[in-house]
Amino acid sequence: ALQRAASLPEPIFSELAEMACRDDHHEVCAAAAATLEKHPAQAVTALRDVIHAENWTERERAIKIAARLGKAAVPLLIEARTAPVTYQAVYKALAEIGPDAAAACPALLEDLKQKDSLRRELCAQAIGKIGPPALEPVSKALESAGEPDYCEGLALALYNMGEAAAPAAPALARALALPSADEAMLLAVMRALEKIGPAAAVAQPQLEKLKTTGRGNLVRGKAAALLQRLAGSAPLQPSVATKTAPIATEARQKSYTVYKLKNGTQLNAATVVEADDTYVIKDDRGKMHSIKKSEVEKIIPP
Repeated sequence: ALQRAASLPEPIFSELAEMACRDDHHEVCAAAAATLEKHPAQAVTALRDVIHAENWTERERAIKIAARLGKAAVPLLIEARTAPVTYQAVYKALAEIGPDAAAACPALLEDLKQKDSLRRELCAQAIGKIGPPALEPVSKALESAGEPDYCEGLALALYNMGEAAAPAAPALARALALPSADEAMLLAVMRALEKIGPAAAVAQPQLEKLKTTGRGNLVRGKAAALLQRLAGSAPLQPSVATKTAPIATEARQKSYTVYKLKNGTQLNAATVVEADDTYVIKDDRGKMHSIKKSEVEKIIPP
């Protein structure tokens, strides 16, 4: 009957929260939770006391209900992540909410500075599930970060975003050159670049250096493998492109966008990824080029 009611008196929500989180009968808990989900604003208020309860089972139930409330519950979950032994459930709940949990990004970025590696990993997973709304704050944090554990957590967050994190490739490239970088951080950054795909070509100079002078066999081997993966069967091209098919009209017939460079070079672009001040181009021969926007004189569409 309560589930069918359009509105309910305020005092009953506290009782519903108690029933949903503390009753021993599964059917009662489920029915109370379902009723709370129909009234998100009131449910958030009612769950606040339970979510800080001493009993772990009660807290976990409250967090699971909060996840189903969506965006309305995000402030409550941000608050709840500081309670003892609660952060794992909170990060899972924020991940479940996804992009609507964007307001949690500042708090999650702070949590990535924790020394607990498991906490950083779960936090990064939550940020990854938030996805594109988290991309800009994560990229900005990485651009100014210097502490290896923090950079590793930021890279893991970008890894969890996959190809959607392509605009962050320049920030990841910068991180590869940090003097403070340790093996774990470098490997995390390279895994993120690998997941991003062609836009990772902006990191070619850093990867080339790591391939020969990186700290340890794992780092050198990962850099070499990533360079090969980006290039396919052919080596990556230098940042200043070499001369390729010169006839723009022929490229047009094959539906390529032509990039005319100031040095007289032309590139017939099969695919292009734009990242800050750089174009990452896969040409009509399957080769990758990373070129500065300032090097481009003219772009001729197909």
